[in-house]
Amino acid sequence: FAWEDGGHVYVSNSDRQNKRGGVYAMYFDKQGDVVDYKMLLSDTTRNSSGGKTPFNTWLSCEEYAQGQCWQVDPEGRRNPEMTVLGGEGGNY
Repeated sequence: FAWEDGGHVYVSNSDRQNKRGGVYAMYFDKQGDVVDYKMLLSDTTRNSSGGKTPFNTWLSCEEYAQGQCWQVDPEGRRNPEMTVLGGEGGNY
């Protein structure tokens, strides 16, 4: 995700078992130096799938039977929201 000031953020899923997964972000200034690092989503399982949306948010999907898809704000200003995808209320 690119910022107006020339910096950017790298967002990545953590594919861990037993609610030890989530989403992390590394923040870079316009020179490419790391300026911050934080967890954006926690207590999830097997977050293998994910990607940037047209709304400049990140989708993170848990890949197991009761897994959910989460919409995450890469700036960390809004709390992650569980999405409702498909007929089963969001199970991925």
